[in-house]
Amino acid sequence: MPKQKPGVSTFLPTFIAGYISDSSASTSSTAPPKRNKGPPEKKQRKNRMGQQARRALWAKKYGQNAAHLKEGTQRKEDRRGGGEKRKKEGQTEGKLHPSWEAARKAREGKMAVVQEALRGGGGRKVVFD
Repeated sequence: MPKQKPGVSTFLPTFIAGYISDSSASTSSTAPPKRNKGPPEKKQRKNRMGQQARRALWAKKYGQNAAHLKEGTQRKEDRRGGGEKRKKEGQTEGKLHPSWEAARKAREGKMAVVQEALRGGGGRKVVFD
C-alpha cells in the first residue's frame, strides 16, 4: 500500500453529499426520467360546464349553503311582500329642496285652475301664464 499524506482519508467520498456508491448506481430511482421525443401532445380542451351542471355541483358541494339556493329563498321572501311599502304621492318625507317645493306648488296651482274650469264654466278656455 502506498504511503498517504497525513490528513487524507480513504473514506472521504462516502461523506460527500450526493455521493452514489457503485452498487446502487444501477437502480432505476437514480436514473433521470425518460422524455418522449417529438412535439408534446396537445391537451384536449375542456368546455365549461353549463349553468345547470354548475349549480348541481355547488348544491352537492355546499348543500343548503350554496349561493344560488340562499339567493332563491331571499327572492321568495321579497315576492311575498316582506319589503318596505311604497309611499303614496302626497306623502313627503322631511323638508324638500326649495326648487322642488316651488315646482310642487306650481303643479298644485295648475291643477286647481283645471279643476275649477271643469266644475264651473263648461266651455271656458283655460289659459296658463
